Amino acid sequence: ERFASPIHLLVLGASAGLNQTLDQFFYSGPDWRIDGGGGVDISTDWRAKALSGAFPKVESRAACDLNPIDLRQKDARWRLKSYTWADQAERLARLEAAMTLALEAGTQVEQADAADWLERKLATRPTSGTTVVFHSVFLHYPPASVRAKITDLIAAAGDQATLERPLAWLCMEPDSVFEDDNPRLGIFRVQLQTWPSGEVQTLGYTDGHVTYFEAE
Repeated sequence: ERFASPIHLLVLGASAGLNQTLDQFFYSGPDWRIDGGGGVDISTDWRAKALSGAFPKVESRAACDLNPIDLRQKDARWRLKSYTWADQAERLARLEAAMTLALEAGTQVEQADAADWLERKLATRPTSGTTVVFHSVFLHYPPASVRAKITDLIAAAGDQATLERPLAWLCMEPDSVFEDDNPRLGIFRVQLQTWPSGEVQTLGYTDGHVTYFEAE
């Protein structure tokens, strides 16, 4: 809505890369639905303004991870499932659907250091469309030097952004990533920064498994 241009998606710390197909999920709230047609049900206790319209067009997608999980391997799929408690049927069904969709889409995750990979991708990003750097529950894992390099790379690319070639940094991370002095334990912040303006917007808060989403 802000830039009216297709998205070029770059996902950091992507693991098996399931979020690369986020535009094809089915999202729902109390009185709204957005169906991407991929059969992955993303429902939650939505305590924010209703969403409407279609998901923005994703023109290209890429992802990296230091140790990516190859969904084509049966053992890898079982490994992912082992991280979910057996009695959590809804989460298991969502995971199964997301893995199926990713396999059908030919999702791939490049094995690479996030900072090095992002430097290459931002240096060669398309001359039109909105580049979106995205990550969730990732930024507190790399060493401080890598986190600083990622931040600096995005800021430098933002300085070069234009309305025809905007940049967005969208993430969901523990509140401690943003507030060192007074973090709220167990709270995760969804934050968006866009260029060329550089505006930072807190979209809302949630828990580690997004059982709810609450606007600020």
